[in-house]
Amino acid sequence: MSRRRGNQVRSNWAAYTDLETDVIARLTLGVAVRYEDFSDFGNTFNGKVSGRFELNKRAAVRASANTGFRAPTPGQSNITEVATNIDPLTGGLLLVATLPPTNAIGQFYGARSLTPEKSVNWSGGLVFNLLDGYALTLDYFDIRVEDRIALTSRIPVTAADRAGLTARGVDPGDFQSVRFFGNFFDSRTRGVDVVVAKTWALSGASRLGATAAFNHTRNKVTDVRDARAIDRERRIEISDFNPRGRGNFALDYGGRRWQGRAVVSYYGRWTDAVPNAVPTAVSFDQTFPAESLVDLEAGYRFAGKLTLSVGAENVFNTYPDEDLRLSQRNNGLVYPQFSPFGFSGRFFYLRAAAKF
Repeated sequence: MSRRRGNQVRSNWAAYTDLETDVIARLTLGVAVRYEDFSDFGNTFNGKVSGRFELNKRAAVRASANTGFRAPTPGQSNITEVATNIDPLTGGLLLVATLPPTNAIGQFYGARSLTPEKSVNWSGGLVFNLLDGYALTLDYFDIRVEDRIALTSRIPVTAADRAGLTARGVDPGDFQSVRFFGNFFDSRTRGVDVVVAKTWALSGASRLGATAAFNHTRNKVTDVRDARAIDRERRIEISDFNPRGRGNFALDYGGRRWQGRAVVSYYGRWTDAVPNAVPTAVSFDQTFPAESLVDLEAGYRFAGKLTLSVGAENVFNTYPDEDLRLSQRNNGLVYPQFSPFGFSGRFFYLRAAAKF
């Protein structure tokens, strides 16, 4: 892999104000504004409004809406990188160039100077303080990103493209494919969060807390302005590469000396897509099933404010299913390289912490 080195400079300043007040006895409203000025992308003004209304002593409703802004990073605007990859179909070597949008080769394929991405986000939910000290929250969120900044799919450099570049006086090099950052599509993310929590007071100063949380999120490409920039693989990566469902259940014990924690984490099914446009018998998309992992930790606090803890992550040594694709196995990949919980198995640790 090779990279071009250089210095890219940006300066920016921002001002932020956040106000919140109780309008009436049970209604809280908030307003926040932010102004930011970039030396290379101009200025932006964004705001947020939020509110919380108590229906009664045990229930409340809350909502918020805000706009967002993200300028391209200097790296996204100026990166030059050439990587040697392995062709999943032939096993041969491929030179993949990541070029800045201002590069002549990138512009031949439609690259343009990056523009900031903007977003509109809103959420709404319910808060319940139930009997016996249980707390329940239910929230829905919707995030819409316009002109999303993302790396394009690999665009093959054909013989005709090389001739066209040469005719323009541009050296095509020996790249087999190129890619670059661009603002080629919009996206929408929607989901729900559910959290239940409860704390019990035990003998002495000991307490036991339990929290159960679940999230379900769906991602979708909504407006493609250049089909070459988001192919079949990228669509699957955005919609199904991460599990749509995730959850965890945690127990936390805290006593005068002893403390402990147990967590069960759940990951829903997910799909790893291959880069070829048409899946084959040796290079195809593989969907991996849901898995659950268990983490445990126990600690002891000494009189001198020193705490020693011992723990284990992934106690039952859970691995994702093996990768069944011959194109991946031939490259030494026994397990999927992008598993949401890794493929390293069980991990033990010993930790010491001191408070002064």
